[in-house]
Amino acid sequence: MAASEELTRRPQQLWFAAIAITAVIAALLVMDATLEYRSAAMRVGVMVDDSSGELLIASVDDGLPGDRAGMKSGDVIVGMNGTSVESIRDYDRVMKDYQPGHSMRFALQRDGNRVALNLMPGASFPWIRYLSTFGPVLAYLILGLLCLLHWRQDIRARLLAILVLAIAVELAMPIYAIGHPTLTAAGEAIYFVLTGIQIGVELHLVSLIPDRAPWLKRWPWLVGLFYFIGLGMASVLATGTIVDFLTPGRTVPWPSEVGYNVVDWALPVWAVAIGAMLSYQMFRYPNPRGRQQAGLVLVGVAPWVIFTLVETGASMMGIEFGETWFNLTNWALTVFPVAVFVAIFRYHLFDLELVVRRTLVFGSIMALLIGVLYAMLAAAWPLASELFGDTGAAWTVTGLALGLGVLASRMRAELEHAIERRVFPERHALRGHLIRLAASLPVRGKLPLMGSHLTDELCLAFRVQSSAIIMVDPRSQLPYTLATARMEPDSGNALAGILRTDPRLERKLTDNRKPITVNRLKQDEAQFRRLKLLGVEVIAPLISHDNFIGALCLGRKQSGGDFPAEELELLNLLSHHVVTAFENARLTEHATYEGLTGLYRREVILDILERECGRAIQCNDPIAVAMIDIDQFKTFNDDHGHLAGDLILQRVARTLQSELRTTDLVGRYGGEEFLAVLPSTDLEGARIAAEHMRTGIEMLSIPLDSGVMVKVNVSVGLAAVGVAEGRVEELARAMIETADQYLYEAKQKGRNRVIAGPYSLGVA
Repeated sequence: MAASEELTRRPQQLWFAAIAITAVIAALLVMDATLEYRSAAMRVGVMVDDSSGELLIASVDDGLPGDRAGMKSGDVIVGMNGTSVESIRDYDRVMKDYQPGHSMRFALQRDGNRVALNLMPGASFPWIRYLSTFGPVLAYLILGLLCLLHWRQDIRARLLAILVLAIAVELAMPIYAIGHPTLTAAGEAIYFVLTGIQIGVELHLVSLIPDRAPWLKRWPWLVGLFYFIGLGMASVLATGTIVDFLTPGRTVPWPSEVGYNVVDWALPVWAVAIGAMLSYQMFRYPNPRGRQQAGLVLVGVAPWVIFTLVETGASMMGIEFGETWFNLTNWALTVFPVAVFVAIFRYHLFDLELVVRRTLVFGSIMALLIGVLYAMLAAAWPLASELFGDTGAAWTVTGLALGLGVLASRMRAELEHAIERRVFPERHALRGHLIRLAASLPVRGKLPLMGSHLTDELCLAFRVQSSAIIMVDPRSQLPYTLATARMEPDSGNALAGILRTDPRLERKLTDNRKPITVNRLKQDEAQFRRLKLLGVEVIAPLISHDNFIGALCLGRKQSGGDFPAEELELLNLLSHHVVTAFENARLTEHATYEGLTGLYRREVILDILERECGRAIQCNDPIAVAMIDIDQFKTFNDDHGHLAGDLILQRVARTLQSELRTTDLVGRYGGEEFLAVLPSTDLEGARIAAEHMRTGIEMLSIPLDSGVMVKVNVSVGLAAVGVAEGRVEELARAMIETADQYLYEAKQKGRNRVIAGPYSLGVA
């Protein structure tokens, strides 16, 4: 994938998921509002309980139709409009046929006597109740979307996304609608499933805050147990609810009432477990920031834990809470997302700060789209309800919401791009700089050139005082300094030495897999002090196939400030391209360059010669070829050994590279012979270049391990053509043969000289 595409590519599937989830929750809120409106027209104002096998009135709301008609707590409803009722399901089936605005006849059993009452159901829309649902749903939805967009980088963020979105769906979903038994049964089953998911996910999540708990490291199978308990309970209870609805009048092993009782007893156990796990981490975690993270999350769940325990105690004592308690419970749930937001911003929980800050702007776009979707769904519901009924309308509106969400995705992308350029011009400029930098790296060819260019550009792009690149040698597996910018060579070597002598730092970088600031290493005083002493502020690991191959090290900001989260994200993306470019360069070097001398391999330099001959023929340009041979090289090997011979080859190769022009190319032809290709060079120019090579090598003094200083000479055979013509393969072969013939002549005339002449078929 191209560098620009990779750096600018968005996780479109996550955005689509975010839009789809938002549309579903919006549809549920619309459905809830519509059902609340219709239920209000059927509302009597009593709370009923059928757990005892009869429809008992548990409480009566003041001022509503039931109270005005004379209903009392303790009454048992035995009939409605001439139909016998024994359960809430019976009540709903009768109310399903009720026409608002008409009176109803209730038959009650009171103190052993039968009482008949007439009343007209109906009440105003419960705005307080609805807003107590809408507010928490919005808070959980926003937090869930933020975590969803950070899905790939942290398992805790993934778990948090699943948890809070499940809570948002549960709160938005209409659990009970008067006169709609099908929706009520479906809502109950989904409620049990969502509760089971939350039990498993939340227990798993808090065991990882701020890091994997010690007991979880000893017993990792507990994670599976969490999900087995939660999902197992959910499956059993949801199945029982559905069977109970589909087989009215029959006895099933676990009707919905039993399910609610099980959940009522599971909730306090779950709440105590969550509180205990977070309390343990808050008091026992070794790092202060980690203790603060666990403490803030504990503060967030504390209201839910308290409300759950109070409700359990009240239920055991037979105390029933009214609607006010329900509303307070919902608002108390908003403490959790608020506490998580504080943990994200103040204590870097999940490293979500970047996502949150950017979403403060981009979220306004989503809010606008959500508002449009909400309005369109509200307008579509009455029409869909008339055409397909309430259940059909629910599915229709949900499908419509998903379709609109897909269309809104393109609009969001365009608006986001415009805002990126206008509101975040510095980030946009830095992104553009890094895109160009990523694209320019492969052009440099070899690793040292790429490293030198990259360190210079890192200093400019991130406005830092210094930078360095540390690489791991693939043979020795030891870190070394590839390149530095504005940093003393000794500091670069010391930086490589830290990685070489302290494997803990390498493990941290490998486990983290993204840039970390040195300030986050404060718990390790030795590492922290050594890196600070060298002026390093940020280290970005280079990971290839789960292996640590190096690191980008950035120094202090020129302004003295901290690195924004946006810059760390872009540095992380850049590091992926650096890994690709460096690994490709290593593979290319292995296939292209000769290991001992670093020059082109024989087959590569021959391909280059043919390519340049073809270009010369096409442009009618001159071209020259030089064949270089080290004089008396066999004698050096015999006198000083093959290791000394290798050293001579390396020094001669380095000198050839330094003496030739940047447009010239040289490779190892074989043994002690080298082949140089001089494009766009006539005979006189080639002679001058060849003399530079010969003179530079003649001036060498090479110290051997034995302490002996040796001198080296070369003989050069040179062939040139003023205007290239003919076939490429024939020209290349003939020029090599001509240069080789002149090299033989140089050897015959005493060595250490250049013999040059024009390319000639006769000579060849």
